[in-house]
Amino acid sequence: MLISKQSKNYSKKIHFIYRLLYKFFPSEKNLEKLIIYGKEYRPHYAYLVLKTFQEARRLGYNKFSILEFGCAGGSGLIDLEYMVHKINRFFNYDVQIFGFDAGEGLPPSKDYRDVLYLWQHGDFKMNKEKILKSDLKNTKIIIGDVKETIKDFKSKHNPYRVGLVIQDMDYYSSTKASINWFLNLDDSLIFPRTRFYFDDTIFTSNYTGELLAIKEFNKNNINLKIDKVKLEAEFLSRKWKDWIFLGKKFYFLHKFDHIHYNFNSNEKMNLNL
Repeated sequence: MLISKQSKNYSKKIHFIYRLLYKFFPSEKNLEKLIIYGKEYRPHYAYLVLKTFQEARRLGYNKFSILEFGCAGGSGLIDLEYMVHKINRFFNYDVQIFGFDAGEGLPPSKDYRDVLYLWQHGDFKMNKEKILKSDLKNTKIIIGDVKETIKDFKSKHNPYRVGLVIQDMDYYSSTKASINWFLNLDDSLIFPRTRFYFDDTIFTSNYTGELLAIKEFNKNNINLKIDKVKLEAEFLSRKWKDWIFLGKKFYFLHKFDHIHYNFNSNEKMNLNL
């Protein structure tokens, strides 16, 4: 499987040595160490994908979906598929990846809540040629305004239970439309705690952008809440300093009334969902 050029450019030569050693001693435990110490390509994506696989195993789910909202150049999708392929050798699960993007960059907006002082109409245009050349096998790309494309996503694409969501839509309005899709999902289409990654919270506020979309989502719902994964960034930063920044972007969508929310690994699972 291919990794994106973006990830290759950020990778250090010494990391290549660690990855080379891993090839001779492949195991889930060694891969997790490689990721936590920041030696894997795009380690924050790798960590989230691995943790989603491990949570699926704990819950008895052998298939799930990963959604990326905002694909820009396409590097994230390429790296997600690379990571799924690399990690799945230890699980052999059925994993779908869906990418949502406007296709032509950010749409026009005059809403200050869309953080227009940081980005504007036309930014982050999708590199369709790069994505086509990468020959993605398990990824479907859905082009159009997410406010419209998300409406028939469930009926048109039959996603598995969603275990991981990468949020990179920049705007408040687009983020709100995408996370509101989770309001009416039954337990068969979502993990009890679904991992979220919100990429665009830096230099914003609780009254603009992704953070405002999260704030409003939490205010308007009782059994669904989005919150940071507490102390995960600090815990991981003992192994690699950059987790103190990247880990602050890790969230859970909690579905408190999910039939498996209180599942303890010592209990028997109801796998009829």
